[in-house]
Amino acid sequence: MPKYLYYAIPIILFFTNLSAHHGPGLFDSQDTISLDNLKVLSWRYRNPHAELVVQDVNLKTWIIETESPNILRRMNILDDFFKVNSIITINGYFHRTDKERIKLESVILANNSQTIFRRGVSDGGNTPEDLVIIGSENKPVNSSAIFGTWVEGDGPDWQNLKPLGVTQQLLANFDRRDDPVKRCRTPGFPRIVDQPLGMQIIEKDEQIIFLYETFHAVRRIHMEDNNFIDNQIIPSRMGYSLGKWVDGKLEVKTNLLLPSLLTWDGHPMSSSAEVTEVYEVASGDLNLSIILSDSEYWEEPINRSISYTWAPNLHISDYDCDPALSRDWRIVNPVN
Repeated sequence: MPKYLYYAIPIILFFTNLSAHHGPGLFDSQDTISLDNLKVLSWRYRNPHAELVVQDVNLKTWIIETESPNILRRMNILDDFFKVNSIITINGYFHRTDKERIKLESVILANNSQTIFRRGVSDGGNTPEDLVIIGSENKPVNSSAIFGTWVEGDGPDWQNLKPLGVTQQLLANFDRRDDPVKRCRTPGFPRIVDQPLGMQIIEKDEQIIFLYETFHAVRRIHMEDNNFIDNQIIPSRMGYSLGKWVDGKLEVKTNLLLPSLLTWDGHPMSSSAEVTEVYEVASGDLNLSIILSDSEYWEEPINRSISYTWAPNLHISDYDCDPALSRDWRIVNPVN
């Protein structure tokens, strides 16, 4: 039966300029590129990320990654936005390891109209459609009012990373095709906490339920020990979570996690990992601090912080992801 020792944990604040969805992410926003006279070969409107395939005047093919269709629909960018054989200009930035892949920031169509594809809160990159969804009215004023809908998990990536030798070897040999997200599997906890789609928090009986729009993931925080016997709790990608209110903050401890990845570039987490979270509302935003202990891969506990924006007008949409239509993945790696 899972047992936890509760103790007060201070909120950890990180003062850094690094702030982006999923930590620094697959693409480097400082490594920019503009390409014109591109011919559209295909527009793949599917999760986890829609992709535009184009060809330049030298007949070189480029893969341009955009946002999830769930985000694009809210920006009124639909599956018929691009026409095959049309000529466009794009602005974006390169993938960190694959210089033939680009993240789309904006596009100029043949009629000279420009559309912004980049979406963000903390970096001021909001579109008018975002501002309709991300409401400023009636923001929660205390942590006991965390219930409702939030969006844009944002914050610096994991801190205090001191990998063991086995971890360094795994990182050196990691192939990004082994990322479970590429084959439409949920990123699991705790990686899912910084996904940019909606998150709804619901109080139900003796549970607090987190509904993540990404991959339709569901997470249950048990607010009292249910005295489960060991074989009633199956280790999972979301783990087993037990929470309580301490000084107006929600504190959660999670274990019984399946091995998974913490980041897109292969930072591993073992089945012995234990995670502590603290949720607190401040200035209308929901702030989360995380401490993860995993002695199989990390010399010391690692930590990070996430901030969410209140989004009372956001509708949690269906999330469809078919691995048969996804691309660039291979047979499962054991840690995924």
